[in-house]
Amino acid sequence: VEGQPNTPLSVCVAMSQAYIGYDLQNALHEELLNRGIKDLPTMTMVTQVLVDQNDPAFQNPTKPIGHFMTQEEAEYAEKNYDYVVKEDAGRGYRRVVASPAPKEIIELEAIKAQVVASRTFVYSRLLSVDNTTNTQVYLDDEKMKVSWSDHYEEYKEKVQKAIVETKGEILTYQGKCISALFYSSSNGKSENVENYFKGSSQPYLVSVDSHWDQEYDPQFIKKVKYTKAQLNSFFGGSFQYRFLERYPSGRVKSILINQKQYSGREVREKLQLSSSDFEIVKEGNSYIFVTKGCGHGVGLSQYGAQGMAKEGYNYQAILKHYYQGVEISKNKE
Repeated sequence: VEGQPNTPLSVCVAMSQAYIGYDLQNALHEELLNRGIKDLPTMTMVTQVLVDQNDPAFQNPTKPIGHFMTQEEAEYAEKNYDYVVKEDAGRGYRRVVASPAPKEIIELEAIKAQVVASRTFVYSRLLSVDNTTNTQVYLDDEKMKVSWSDHYEEYKEKVQKAIVETKGEILTYQGKCISALFYSSSNGKSENVENYFKGSSQPYLVSVDSHWDQEYDPQFIKKVKYTKAQLNSFFGGSFQYRFLERYPSGRVKSILINQKQYSGREVREKLQLSSSDFEIVKEGNSYIFVTKGCGHGVGLSQYGAQGMAKEGYNYQAILKHYYQGVEISKNKE
């Protein structure tokens, strides 16, 4: 754009990939909601790859990018911007860039962490799972082709590589398979399991730092607006509220609404909020619920794992951070 500095190609590629991933993530999330699946996290992970600087693709760019140009515009771009430009199927001229073969995925460690957590989850259920929220939702190969579209081969290769490199590995605590819960992103801290799910505490499912979520989750802050009439319908009577207590993580422990006490989880589920860390802002005759993070917050944060991987942590360190005191063991098949 005239008068504005050029944006690096790497940034443009990351932005376009993130846009595509964001659209796919939202479409998948909406489909899950349509099927009554409310608490399965979906996320977009923009990965980086290492390539060989001596790859011959750098000497013969072939991948077209950007808008179409006339011959005059193409010649100007070649002369003034040092672009490589080629004619594109009789439709005009486009810039072409190198498309070298990827050698290594930088964020692979985050994918490995998710694979080990998912495998552990399945084994903790004695291999008895289905594709509902009763156990663990998954996609078969045909559904992956639909969901991942043009990225099917790329994404499947990443997952398969992570599966092979962590073959047979599960998470254990004192010799027993753990309940490896996970979610999309935290509010900056994970949550003690007993603070969200009914049951006893678990020494490996405790609140830990997860500051990476705010940086890497593009939807870390979400806002949902309800009219006072809608809230009156949900809670009965004229909507009045008072926060009573929060957990150390910042999530709502209890709130008084129309003289009835609710847990943060109950309000989250009733209003389909992204998380139980929420504030309420009055706006005219409406109320805006502002949430941080997405999911129940217990166990592994997927965006947190991504952030740790980008900082150089391996998957073992990621898993041992979110699941305190665990061991990574080989499953005895």
